[in-house]
Amino acid sequence: MGTAEERADVDSQVTPKRLWRNADFLKLWLAMNISFLGTQVASLAYPLTAVLVLHASPAEMGWLRATGTAASFLMGPFAGVIIDRVRRRPVLIISDLGSALLAASIPAAFFLGALRMVVIPL
Repeated sequence: MGTAEERADVDSQVTPKRLWRNADFLKLWLAMNISFLGTQVASLAYPLTAVLVLHASPAEMGWLRATGTAASFLMGPFAGVIIDRVRRRPVLIISDLGSALLAASIPAAFFLGALRMVVIPL
């Protein structure tokens, strides 16, 4: 079987490094949590901004929600095909930065007096 020293040596070679000490995992975990937090804040802030600042009606709120869903529904299949053929890390970084830029444009539009909600009747 071997001595206790040999078994301890084998165990130390097989035991993986702790996950929380892995720098790559920590960067991924932190970035994903920041992105998730931003998504959760935005999902609350956009409708509240529409109601409190733009005085949106229930119909306008419905259109606001529908446009967010329609964008994912219409672009998702095409984006999936493209993403499968390119490196994912730059796409994740660029998409998160793009989302942050779009989110920052809302307060900028408000302070410039350009924030409006226009619904085109069908």
